[in-house]
Amino acid sequence: MNNKKYVIGEFAAINQISTRMLRHYDKIGLIKPSERSSNGYRYYCEDQIDKISKIKVLKNCKFSLEEIKNIIDSDNNETLKFYGINKIREVSDINDNYNNAIKNLRNLIGKEEEEGYSSTNIYEISLTNKNSYKVLVFNERVNEEQIEVAFTNIFNFINNNNIVVKGSSIILNFTSEMDDKYYKVAAQIDKEIDENLYSTITIAGGQYISTMHYGGYNNIGHGYNSLIKYAEENKYKISTLFLEKYLVDSKYTYTEEEYITEISTLILDIP
Repeated sequence: MNNKKYVIGEFAAINQISTRMLRHYDKIGLIKPSERSSNGYRYYCEDQIDKISKIKVLKNCKFSLEEIKNIIDSDNNETLKFYGINKIREVSDINDNYNNAIKNLRNLIGKEEEEGYSSTNIYEISLTNKNSYKVLVFNERVNEEQIEVAFTNIFNFINNNNIVVKGSSIILNFTSEMDDKYYKVAAQIDKEIDENLYSTITIAGGQYISTMHYGGYNNIGHGYNSLIKYAEENKYKISTLFLEKYLVDSKYTYTEEEYITEISTLILDIP
């Protein structure tokens, strides 16, 4: 299998991180492009998905970027243990709300290998014919840090207006090259809505390629990578709009390992 390369916007999109942040990581030497073209384009490869996943985990554990860089540069479990123990003390003193970060840190410093950053998923690809359906969309674009608030807002609107939800929560992820990364949050409904902040759009029917991602979202980029490579290997032209459907998420379980997310995109052309 080839080591798939991505331009910066694509790599940002599949790993749910902004291009602005990737450029900053490049500037400080945290994660650099695997290569640059003569015209200055940055390219990242699929082998770097594990590294960006590790950075996201450490960032979620409240490490500063300087601390993360020291941990990654050392590539040593003793360094991770040193920083982890100090961070446990720090976040314990700040607020009890950091209990989840403490749990993750204790898991991290107990690992001799970095198995937690790569995906253990086996991404089986399915081809499915899907009918078109309506979704209620929060019109404002959101970044990765605003997604949960946006979902809270859209479901408050749904509940306050007695709208029937017909399916799972959805993120519309636009993977085309952009100056910065954004998403739209949506929920499947059965009627038209046209308000200032909300509107109804139709998700096109047709043949989709899909895969399932099990567990948390830090390494979900592997799922996107599997779909994109499958499309290239079969010479499918696919949409740059990917759909993430949250079949099992925090509404159903407190355990990230039990999350189930369907990632899919429409096939535009089959040779």
